[in-house]
Amino acid sequence: ITGDYVLYFTPKSGKPRDYPSMVRRARRPRVHERVALDPNCPFCPGNEDKCSLEIARLNGAQWSARCFLNRFPILHDLDDPNPNRARGKMEVIVSGRKHNECLAQYSSRHLFALIKFWRDRYETLFLLDQTEHVTMFVNHGQRAGGSLQHAHLQTVALGFVP
Repeated sequence: ITGDYVLYFTPKSGKPRDYPSMVRRARRPRVHERVALDPNCPFCPGNEDKCSLEIARLNGAQWSARCFLNRFPILHDLDDPNPNRARGKMEVIVSGRKHNECLAQYSSRHLFALIKFWRDRYETLFLLDQTEHVTMFVNHGQRAGGSLQHAHLQTVALGFVP
């Protein structure tokens, strides 16, 4: 009716999830109480092949952060010619190698490099011909919409201004 896009997510089969079921009053492990490397986590070192094609990384083979296309996007490709579809490009940036660390625990050196990495991805997406708007967000924790515990954020290039 208004012509505005409404974005919503429907659970997709095959999307990895590693949060325990939310049971009231059940204590979930805090970030530092988790294992450093989870063999089932697609974001942990050694599991790079469980993610989409990598776009960029910090620090080469022993990466300290990496970026790849979101395997479960909620937007149609930026090149989609249908004007009635919300178009965009969604990337995932894994913030660090360890499964049991979060942004608050990173060294200032790593945070500085990470912020520059985020900025570079933002600029790259912003310069795409079809991009009208870029946003980045961290959905840390299950209640914030995160499906994996490993620290990560998403960059989204939209083909429209929200």
